Amino acid sequence: MHQDDELDRALMTLHRNTQIVIQRLMRITEARITAGLTQAEVAERMGITEEDVVEIEKRWARGDFPEILVLKAYARAVGKKIEVRLVDR
Repeated sequence: MHQDDELDRALMTLHRNTQIVIQRLMRITEARITAGLTQAEVAERMGITEEDVVEIEKRWARGDFPEILVLKAYARAVGKKIEVRLVDR
């Protein structure tokens, strides 16, 4: 195996992972922005600090999803609801 092949694979994996993070972040922040809310306003509605909202959004983007109760509170604050489904692989 050539080093160039390994580097190409590593770069493609990095690119794919970066795209996933961006898509997740866009999804959660889109709900907030569509509701016309700032992170501070969401925090006030949830009864937490703005820094906590920033952390929730960062965790979501990384795929380290916050607890369901936190997500439900976030969804409620931005006028949405959480839907959890089990699906076949």
